[in-house]
Amino acid sequence: MTEHSAIEQYPQDDQSITVVSINKGNVSVGVATIVLSKVNRIVIRLEDDEHGTPVKGQSFTLLYDRGGERILRLKTNITDVIQGGKCFLEPTGPVSEGERREFLRAQITGRSYLEKVEDDYELIEEHDSVDSSRWYEQEMDLSGSGVKLDWDGSCKKGDRLRVTMVFEGNQSLVTAVGKVVRARPSKGGNGLLDVAVHFVELSESGRDRLNNVVFKHFYQQVGSRFGTTLLQDG
Repeated sequence: MTEHSAIEQYPQDDQSITVVSINKGNVSVGVATIVLSKVNRIVIRLEDDEHGTPVKGQSFTLLYDRGGERILRLKTNITDVIQGGKCFLEPTGPVSEGERREFLRAQITGRSYLEKVEDDYELIEEHDSVDSSRWYEQEMDLSGSGVKLDWDGSCKKGDRLRVTMVFEGNQSLVTAVGKVVRARPSKGGNGLLDVAVHFVELSESGRDRLNNVVFKHFYQQVGSRFGTTLLQDG
């Protein structure tokens, strides 16, 4: 792989990514921001304390999205750590493809608000546009490509919805435009619709936030054995 083609697969500057480390069988999953991304040299800023105090030689696997169907993985080692949670990383191999986004999913408790939109609706992320009284809190089946959830509205297969979500422990909203692929009465007998939505429009920053939430909850739910398998190449 040439240097040019390699950098095209590397995470981008300012991109929000997921960082996974495994220590004695325990999986730690956190969020980081790319400060600098060059071939054989990456600098990240850890945005939480999920990994404890990072040290030289520690291995980090970076999980991120560059707009393709599959999640990308890059294995690295820490070469230096400076104040402010910044880590200098050296890749230990090429970028590899991981799971398809729709196959990596998790059950996540959060709040949602859905509304019908026209086919020509253009997505604008309005972070304060939803009255708090209109949120519905529930457990959602979420992936990087769509969501399954209950809704008190009315829709049919093929309709377009504007989906706004905020997740437990995560103050960032994710807003997407999705196409309804299934709508049927909820099994709970509560008068709600069980709706499955495939995302057709999502900003890059929104997709990064969505992926981070899914990764974190996925590894927490499946445990270290499956997490280790997912981090292997192939």
